[in-house]
Amino acid sequence: MIKTTQYAHSIKSFRLSVFCLACCLILSVAFIQPAASTEYSNASIEPILDTAETFFVLLKKGNYSASWNLLSAKTRNRIVVDVRKAYKKMGGHLNIDEIQNDFKNGGNISNNYWQAFLSNFNPDMILIESLWEVGLIKETHAEIIIRYKKSSAPAKLKLFKENGTWKVGLTETFWSRKSLQ
Repeated sequence: MIKTTQYAHSIKSFRLSVFCLACCLILSVAFIQPAASTEYSNASIEPILDTAETFFVLLKKGNYSASWNLLSAKTRNRIVVDVRKAYKKMGGHLNIDEIQNDFKNGGNISNNYWQAFLSNFNPDMILIESLWEVGLIKETHAEIIIRYKKSSAPAKLKLFKENGTWKVGLTETFWSRKSLQ
C-alpha cells in the first residue's frame, strides 16, 4: 500500500510539474511576442511620426498642396465629396476632378477650405501643446496617441500605409460619421 501511495503521489507530482511547465511555456510565449512586436514598431516608427509631424507643420505654414499629398486616399476622397456637396447646396456645380486638381495644386478651393479648417483648428495644439505616444503599429496602419494638455481624453491619430508610404487619416481620426449636411 505504501508503494501505491508513493506511486500515486509521484504521478500527482509529475502532473503538477507538467502543468507548471506548460503554464510557464504559455506565459513566456505571451511575453516574448510583445517584445518582438515592440522591436518591429521601434524600427519603423520614425517614418510614421515624421509623416504626422510634417503634415501638421505644412498645414501650419499654409503649404496646402504638400499637406494634401500626405493625406490618406479615404481622407482626400471624403474632403472632395464634402466640398462638392457644400458647393451644390450653395447653388454651384463643380465636378470631382476639378476639386481634386484644385486641392492637388493648392488652388482657390483648397486655400478656402484649409483656411476655414484652420479657423477652427490650430496645428500648434498637436505640434506644441500635446504629448505624442506610439500606439498600435501594424504593417498597413498605425496610431499615434496624442494627449492635448487641456483634454482629458487622448486622440488616436490614424495613419495608413498606401503604396509604401505613410498617410495621415485625418477624417478617419477626427471627422464624425456624418458628412457636411
